[in-house]
Amino acid sequence: MSWEGFLTNFFSELLATIIGLALGIPIGIWLNRKFEVWKKKQEEQKEIELLQKEKRTVLESLKNEFERNIKLLKQIEKKVRNRVILGHLDLSEWKAISLKSTNLIDNYTLQKALDRVYYEYEHLQRKINKHFDFYFSTAQTLSNFKDDFAKLNNSIYDQINSFLLELSEKTLDFIKLELEVLNEK
Repeated sequence: MSWEGFLTNFFSELLATIIGLALGIPIGIWLNRKFEVWKKKQEEQKEIELLQKEKRTVLESLKNEFERNIKLLKQIEKKVRNRVILGHLDLSEWKAISLKSTNLIDNYTLQKALDRVYYEYEHLQRKINKHFDFYFSTAQTLSNFKDDFAKLNNSIYDQINSFLLELSEKTLDFIKLELEVLNEK
């Protein structure tokens, strides 16, 4: 090969390399950015799906707990007069998730309803515990036992009958509605 042939090949190869670098580097950077954006969107989508799954689990748990509690409230409402209450409200799900649910439940009305109902459930549960303890204590020997027991029964009945049962059912409807919305996504 002659010197002139070498220089021609060298410059054509050098020019091809420079053009390749000039085009390849920006295209590579552009493709890398596109891939990073796509990857970030995938991670965000996965995070949203995980959050929705967790929210669905929380709402399902609350729904089941509400259904059990409403059933118990209806039983107590029918049988509370002058009888001992042996059932207890189920508050385990709420206690387990109450702090976490604040971050998961973004419906303010639902969160407020849950807080209100569980406040009332806890208040009612204290009355039921007192009712149970009172019935099985030595207080039965006291002369005013029947009056005090009747007052406690009436207090429990009034709390359930006046608003708690209706409030529980409305909150359960909120939970079911939120689950429907979540399932549509």
